Amino acid sequence: MAQNNTLKAWEAYIYPNPIAVGKNLTINLAHCPETTIKISLWNTNGSKVAESWVETKGLQQIILPIQEKMAPGIYLLRLIDENANMISLKVTIA
Repeated sequence: MAQNNTLKAWEAYIYPNPIAVGKNLTINLAHCPETTIKISLWNTNGSKVAESWVETKGLQQIILPIQEKMAPGIYLLRLIDENANMISLKVTIA
């Protein structure tokens, strides 16, 4: 099941969710302006377990590898643009 959230004029959808370790999480962007997005993944203890920056110039899809070292559980995926607008999505790693 894809999960989505809307941020001002742009949206993000993720799949597959749940996802297995070692697989790639796909983040689809809709109506996203040219900006820089910080992508971070947080565990339920509030610790950041991954972070990257992506230039969205014409991008409609971002692939985020789920590393083998990730423990199964529920995580929060945050997408933050240059204007500090944020989308938060729940990700389940199986």
